[in-house]
Amino acid sequence: MASVLVLGGCRELDRFDTGDTEAYCGSVVGSGYVRAGFSQTMRMELTLDTDALQTQPGTIRSDDRSLSACSGKPIFDGVPLRVVEPVVEDALSTLEFGDSREFNFIALVDSCRGTMVSVVSLMKNDDVELRLLLPQAADVPEEPAYAVFRLKRSPRACDFD
Repeated sequence: MASVLVLGGCRELDRFDTGDTEAYCGSVVGSGYVRAGFSQTMRMELTLDTDALQTQPGTIRSDDRSLSACSGKPIFDGVPLRVVEPVVEDALSTLEFGDSREFNFIALVDSCRGTMVSVVSLMKNDDVELRLLLPQAADVPEEPAYAVFRLKRSPRACDFD
């Protein structure tokens, strides 16, 4: 685990930890393909526990209750990110794309639309990018979904209400 906590020029990742009171908040990127299947006004809240990056690194919550196709519920309602244990030992865990990212990890997250793949990028500028992917199943008419959220640290939970 210590190898996960110190990466990218020996900078420690614990500065991304949100503790019990902080969160990363932000909106979906508003351009075509990076917002497929999600509302253009959707906002996201992400908490991170850097001591658990290899197991359950955080939770996400969305504010799309009134816009969601989930019977008046948000797509994500404080659900945990779940790391797939074999991926931690695989070369996939060393995923890198772009110099502005300090550390990336892949996790699954359950939603009212099914289980999605998330890619979380801890950015060198201390922000976080969250990518969500819901592939289209062969036997389900549900539209595929893909979104990118740019998130900034907030000293409290995101103000969705």
